[in-house]
Amino acid sequence: REAKQAGRAGTAAEVAEILKGKGTPKTLLAYVKKVRAGFLTENKLGSWKKYGSFEKLLEAFLTNSRGNLEDVPLLSITPDFVDKFEAYLRKQPNQRAKDSKAGLNPNTINKLMRCFKAVMNQAYKHERTLKPESNPFLNKNYADIPVTKDKLTAEEITALSEVELEEGCLMWHARNAFLLSYYCAGIRASDVIQLKWDNIKQGAGEARLQYQMGKNNKLKDIVLVSQAQEILLKYAKKGSKPSDFIFPYLDNKAKYAKALTLAERKALPTAEAKKLFDAVNAREVQINKQLRKVAK
Repeated sequence: REAKQAGRAGTAAEVAEILKGKGTPKTLLAYVKKVRAGFLTENKLGSWKKYGSFEKLLEAFLTNSRGNLEDVPLLSITPDFVDKFEAYLRKQPNQRAKDSKAGLNPNTINKLMRCFKAVMNQAYKHERTLKPESNPFLNKNYADIPVTKDKLTAEEITALSEVELEEGCLMWHARNAFLLSYYCAGIRASDVIQLKWDNIKQGAGEARLQYQMGKNNKLKDIVLVSQAQEILLKYAKKGSKPSDFIFPYLDNKAKYAKALTLAERKALPTAEAKKLFDAVNAREVQINKQLRKVAK
């Protein structure tokens, strides 16, 4: 009763019941945790990670100068509260930027605000005590700002492919993964990392790459040009199984390796799906780090 009157989250036991789906959170941070726990249960790990960033910043925003967390009732989230949180985000440092004084990228802020909006829309959809016309996000939109990215020239791609690297070193693998992506219509790094020999098909006198995109489930069928085939030949070994990963970034002996299709990966037990998700994320970071070395 005291927690409710103070507008704070309930006890640890009550929060546990909420996360198990047995309770209904009435406060903002508790509701965010419930939404995020749902993503984890459904193996929507990309959303789980994205909302984790939002949750962390929201928790910092709700922590007072004495270091005490003050969760707030869903009913008290007003347009003014939303604006204050957005202003708070604009003051946060961008830890990835070389300039220590740089703030968060505007599109990063928009992404975080879209998370906030989605959480509140869900709350207003399912919470009977919340009236739809009172939703603080009714007239708020957070469209990304168009960004122009530099593209490598044909000459730069050639220079990259001709850098002398020791076969089998981390830079060598990263360069091969990048070039395979380039020659196959720009496959996302996360998909390249998870490619298996079963994704390579032979027929009608040509080799093809067939896979399902992890981000949007779209099926892709790409003719493998000679440069892409040359890269694959570097990894072809006797005794390789169709279920083996092409690149040596993931463990062929792991339980997640038995999942051949995207549907099978999404059906993995949550703990195993998270192992795969974490491994892919770590390898993406590694590839980017090694590519920067190759670029130099």
